Amino acid sequence: TPIILNIISESRDKSNQRSVEGLEHAIETTVGLIMLDDNYSGGDIICKNEKYMSSAELTLTKGNKDGKETYCWELQNKSTDEGKTVPSKQVTYSGNRVVASTIQVSMETGDIEVGNAQVGSSSKRYTTADSDTLYGTILKELLEAGNDDNIFVDDYGNIRYRGANPNNYVTFNDETWRIIGIIDGKVKLIRDKSIGNLSWDISDSSINSGNGINEWSQAYLMKLLNPGYENEILTNGEAKTSGSLYWNNASGNCYGSNTNNSHSKSIIECNFDGQNGHQKGLSEEAKSMIEKSTWYLGAYDYTNIVDKVTLLDIYKLMDAERGTEVYKEDNITRTTIWNGYVGLLYPSDYTQATNSTNCNGAVGQWNSTDNSDCRTNDWLYKKDYFQWTMSSRSDNAYLVWDVGYSGRVVDWDAYHAGGVHPVVNLKSSIKVKSGDGKSGSAYQLAD
Repeated sequence: TPIILNIISESRDKSNQRSVEGLEHAIETTVGLIMLDDNYSGGDIICKNEKYMSSAELTLTKGNKDGKETYCWELQNKSTDEGKTVPSKQVTYSGNRVVASTIQVSMETGDIEVGNAQVGSSSKRYTTADSDTLYGTILKELLEAGNDDNIFVDDYGNIRYRGANPNNYVTFNDETWRIIGIIDGKVKLIRDKSIGNLSWDISDSSINSGNGINEWSQAYLMKLLNPGYENEILTNGEAKTSGSLYWNNASGNCYGSNTNNSHSKSIIECNFDGQNGHQKGLSEEAKSMIEKSTWYLGAYDYTNIVDKVTLLDIYKLMDAERGTEVYKEDNITRTTIWNGYVGLLYPSDYTQATNSTNCNGAVGQWNSTDNSDCRTNDWLYKKDYFQWTMSSRSDNAYLVWDVGYSGRVVDWDAYHAGGVHPVVNLKSSIKVKSGDGKSGSAYQLAD
């Protein structure tokens, strides 16, 4: 028992340390993005959050190591107003562009404050409030709110929205979409409602017994959502459908189902013109806002990942998605990187969208009564039906991970008909015309 308790304690300490490192990385990334901004003219980055002025202080000091300038973010032991002492942490990185006098971080809440951070030698000032981009608006919310119940920084330094209903509504493509967060430096959106129950992939009976192939770069659904497949006839040897229908607002046949309980694919009509109750494809304006991006296709199994990883070590799920493991025991070429415009949710996107304080189960066990708090406090949990992700199993040729209607991460045959919520990354230049992100007052965008 003492050994197990020590392991739990050490895991929590490591998780806390990764959270601090994630915050620091987010700040460093933000400085870099500001420097690359077309409108940036040099100067300080000022972020003020007086509510947490008593938080632990993170001091940036300059040193020299191996002939290179090195900056050390050292979290000093410091007592808070409540008399609690914050432990010391230290992270080192190299560079010579950023100089900051202080950075405030609350180890208990994760709230941060950057004080007087200077870029280069310029004496001009830059504040996040000056930015009217969606990126800047989200960043400003983070810096004002800190790591509260609705927005936080993950282990990779990405900013994410979480909770049952955070203020992350945005009008995109004349529809309601929602902001997953700023992932890898890009604002990531997901369509709030499904465009239909569609097959992830199809294949004829000679391949995987007709169950499909779990490789996104070749998947039927990828070709339906993205450009470049207009003249490609997609077939499983039984019927023919056309590609790029969603991207082009086009009409044709799809593989899927018109019901929420179909376990087999069938040919259905797909009309994405948005008229007379039809689903809506992407408008020209919406397409102009999307940034072609790198997506990760790392695969993983149930036993070692989905049945074991909890929120405490959720970074393992992200590590796997960004890893190099794929299914290898067939003659299908599988990739770990895909470049495209429209993708799907990751299991890690879904699991990190909860702000439950009572979520201790593995992500594959969120369907249990004991873990109901995990899913009910997750805005990405769609209670009506399951939704596809773009991640697959590493120990199977045709199983794809999805978010089940019961709330857990589970696998399903690629040929099955599942809910599709398109996901896109926006260009960094996209601006906010109006709105505050709340339901009924969604952010209105402009290119």
